[in-house]
Amino acid sequence: MLDADGAPVVDASGKPKMKRVGKTCPKLRNSSGWSSHHGTWHFQLEFTVAEVGRQVVARGGLASRAEAEEQLAVVRDLLRLADRVGAGSQEIGVLRVEIAKRIRQDLAGCGRLPSAEEVSRAIRAGQPLNGFVTVGQWLTDWLAGKSALSASTRRIYESHLRNYLIPTSATSGWTSCAPRKSPPCSPGSR
Repeated sequence: MLDADGAPVVDASGKPKMKRVGKTCPKLRNSSGWSSHHGTWHFQLEFTVAEVGRQVVARGGLASRAEAEEQLAVVRDLLRLADRVGAGSQEIGVLRVEIAKRIRQDLAGCGRLPSAEEVSRAIRAGQPLNGFVTVGQWLTDWLAGKSALSASTRRIYESHLRNYLIPTSATSGWTSCAPRKSPPCSPGSR
């Protein structure tokens, strides 16, 4: 924001106050009409869940209207996963909120939308949509799912997990599991 003399307006801490100028920005127009070299595209999707209230998924800084519309369509498709999986209006609402949180988390963490496959895989596996499964959790769940192991093999596997794999993953910086095809979004994972 600028004051009447054109100087930046600052708050009590000395930071400049900012506001969205939207269509009133003087740089958006040039002599031939709209300037294609100034400004970015944004999208915002809002929905309401009775138990939680208003939810917003938004993103800005997109290069074109087509890119904004494409990403908005992906967000809508991701939220529709809740309709296909949820068993009632309350469960659908909870799933939508969780999917929206995951979308916001991934956009903030690594600047991309999660894929429909990532989200639906997490829902089917009963994994949390927000946050990542630690390597230790994944290994423990993996071993619990191995029902055809003999008692001695299970003890050996448990020993290897407890003594080698889980402690090593915690000290090596490899702390969470993410799909191989996409970069992990959680800080500290690789």
